[in-house]
Amino acid sequence: MLNRVNFEIAKLASKEAGRYAIQNLQVHQDKTVVTNGHLLLEVTGTTAEVGNFPAIEGVTPAATFDPFLLSAAVAAAVAKAVPKKPHLLVLSH
Repeated sequence: MLNRVNFEIAKLASKEAGRYAIQNLQVHQDKTVVTNGHLLLEVTGTTAEVGNFPAIEGVTPAATFDPFLLSAAVAAAVAKAVPKKPHLLVLSH
């Protein structure tokens, strides 16, 4: 399972317009990878079972997915949207 840190590494992606191929994060099921052409950073995530999450009507969870490229700008927006502190759900009696 990916978290905020997995997307914050977008800051390391190349910002040079001519290096468009490395202005992305490579997102895998258990990690994200980014490079600026000089440094390569890989951040791993934790594993989680799909059944551990609540069911949402109209959404079909996927246990696996193929790796894909995510633009650094979109990754930065995702990192900003993810809360810094997790919210704990309180069940009412």
